[in-house]
This record gives sequence, C-alpha cells and structure tokens, in this order.
Amino acid sequence: MQESDVQRLISILTREFTTEWVRTNAPHGMWKALKNVPSLESGHIQKTLLGVGFKAWLSHFLAGQRKETHYKGHADDTWALNTLQTLNPELLREVAGAIERTQVHPTVLNAISKLKEQRGVSVIQASVMDAQNTSEFQFSSTAVVQDLEPHQPSIPPVVNNNTLTTGTNAESTSTLREISDFQTVSNPPARYLPTLFRPYMVSAVRKSGERAHIEMLFPYSYSLGMVCMSLAILASKVEFLALKLFGTQVDSEGDFRYIEQANGTKLLIKNEVVAQGAQDAGIVEILGPTLGQMLEVSPARKEERNQGILNTRFVTMQIPGNVNQDGILNINLGEAEAYQVKDMLFKT
Repeated sequence: MQESDVQRLISILTREFTTEWVRTNAPHGMWKALKNVPSLESGHIQKTLLGVGFKAWLSHFLAGQRKETHYKGHADDTWALNTLQTLNPELLREVAGAIERTQVHPTVLNAISKLKEQRGVSVIQASVMDAQNTSEFQFSSTAVVQDLEPHQPSIPPVVNNNTLTTGTNAESTSTLREISDFQTVSNPPARYLPTLFRPYMVSAVRKSGERAHIEMLFPYSYSLGMVCMSLAILASKVEFLALKLFGTQVDSEGDFRYIEQANGTKLLIKNEVVAQGAQDAGIVEILGPTLGQMLEVSPARKEERNQGILNTRFVTMQIPGNVNQDGILNINLGEAEAYQVKDMLFKT
C-alpha cells in the first residue's frame, strides 16, 4: 500500500478530530458498539483498533456512522472503511498508532477524555488489550511511514495552534507548522515561482494576493527520504495539466468533468480521481527542466527505473469532478532536492 494512501486513510478517519466537537452526548450507538468489541473474533478490525487506543477505535466508529448518511465526503469514508479491511494486522496497528498520535482540536480532546471516564471504557479496552497481548507491540513515531512510498498531504492543510514563522525574514508570512511527525512550510511569495517553474505552470498555481498556494511537507525529527510538495491548481488549468503530464484526456460538460477514452467512452468523475504516473516529457515541458532533474536523481525514482517503471508514480494529481474546484498536484522529491526547492521558493 502506498504511503499516499496510508496518509489519506488517516486524514479521512481523523476528519472529525480536527474541528470543534459540537456533540452534547456520546455518538449514537457508540456504547452498544463498544461493549460488543470484546465478543468479536480475534483479529477483527475494531478489536485491533481498540487494542491500540480508544481514539483509533472511535475514528473507525464515526466513519461508519457517517457512511450511513449521504453527505459530502461519503465516498471518502466508504473508501477508508473498505481499505481498512485489506490491511494486514501489522499495518492496521501502525495506522491506529498514527491516529492515536494525531493532534486533535482541544474540544475533541476534552470530549474523548470525558467519554473514556464513562461506563467502564478503560475496563473494556484493558480486556481487549490483554487478549491481544499488546504489550508485545511497540509503536514508534515513525512506524506508519517506514518502508512506504511518499506522503501525499490533504489540501488545504490542517492548521493547529503551533504556528511558527519560517526564519527571521520579516517580509515573509509563510508558516512552518507541526503536523504529527512532519513540518510544513507553505505559501511562498509568488514572485519566486519563475525561478523553478515554466511560465505556464506559474500561471496555473492558485495565488492569494502575492502568495502562492504551495505546501511542502518535510519529515520531522527523522529521515523519511521523501518530501511532498503540493500545489493548488486553478480549476481552469486542471484539464490541460492532466493531458500534458499524464496523457489523460479530461474534458468537461456543464459543471462536471469526465475522462474521455480513446474508444469514445466517457468516464464521469463523481467526486475526484487521482492521476498517477507522470511522463518524463510532460514533466520537463510543464514543470521545467530543473524540477525534472530533481525528480530524476531522487533515490526513489532511480529505484523505479531499476524496476522498469517509465512514468513516475511520484507525481500525482487530484482531479475533482466539479469543474469549479481546484486540482492538487503532488510532487514527491528526495530530501536534498526538496531543500533546494525550499531555498528557491521561500528564500530563507
């Protein structure tokens, strides 16, 4: 399973943990579901999650509850719950550990603390942990990202209370923020984009005033080996970039986008699709030769070459079905090259 999928999974499951908790009572059906966990068969997802932590189990329960209603994000929850079913026990525990370490909104932290104080939650959890012998498992801060492919963050980024300025440049309003085991630097001055990108790419990136909607996610306190740079792409530029970078014909009709296949079949994009596997020629033509070379020399790209993979998986684009929504272009770079990009765009 790719690291981008793992991080997307964690992001979906912790969706309700990053905003204000507005419930006045426990989620409907939670106590009944929780009391039923010890009776589930060994290796059941709920049992594994609760064995790691109550927050991990609650994230799964809330996703299941949301899935029963029709709302924006329904498809994401369905995907997340189905994906959990496919994980091996070790990766499932790693995902659960990452959820437990996720920074949450203060009101969520308070709500979870109150829930854990009620109705013997600790007793139920302890019984599950004893049954699983969880003391044998060690969850390090890097477990969820080891031996996995590059990270693909969610956009827009989650802002927490640990906002710091990047360096001492008084002119810069870019921020460096802690997100779990990563640090994020975002919103570089738009005037620096031409130092890295070709003119069309410069025009394709969304801007607010003098700032560009670009985010770079760096490993925090350990070496991941890859850094993800995400760029918000103007809705009007998405289709052209899809064609040039991925060779995918994306068109629109009314308010919706669809993929036009060579045989004339149209695939309607209901929510969003992720294009993966950018072509070398498209990377150089659209992103520019400098970035193309940076991608080419990364250890991960060299490994792709050794495996005979022509189109790199380390450039992806999220393509929304709604023609009015921006796309997200994700570029995964080696750490050394990523710091060069940071110096070029943020001048710190």
